[in-house]
Amino acid sequence: MLESNTVKVRIASAGTGKTTSLILRYLELLASGIPLRRIAGITFTRVAADEIKTRLKEMLEELKHTGHYLTKPVELPPKILEEALRERDGVVLSTIHGFMIEALRLCAPFLGLDPEFSLLGEWQAEAIFREEITSLKLSC
Repeated sequence: MLESNTVKVRIASAGTGKTTSLILRYLELLASGIPLRRIAGITFTRVAADEIKTRLKEMLEELKHTGHYLTKPVELPPKILEEALRERDGVVLSTIHGFMIEALRLCAPFLGLDPEFSLLGEWQAEAIFREEITSLKLSC
């Protein structure tokens, strides 16, 4: 069952602290005992996802070396910090599309799909669509 406080949405314009807010949320979740591998971050752009990944790694390194983040002391049990440091390169942070593609890959066998499917480029999809439309017109 999904608890009402497990999904958080941040919407704001550029420069308002969304990334910092998200990194602090990751820190809260880690401190509450939720492993990094159980947290999914989803954003609209690859640039934003990459920025969050970078900042998350920096936060973990800062905690490891100083015990602080943003100049504030952080009480994170060493075991949790070490686990997060081990998992940091596999963190789930992607775009909405990337997340859904990975979810589809996991469920592909149950849906009769090849898990190694690939996405078509826009021009490829349009060409196939036009070909199908043309073939439908001919068969009528």
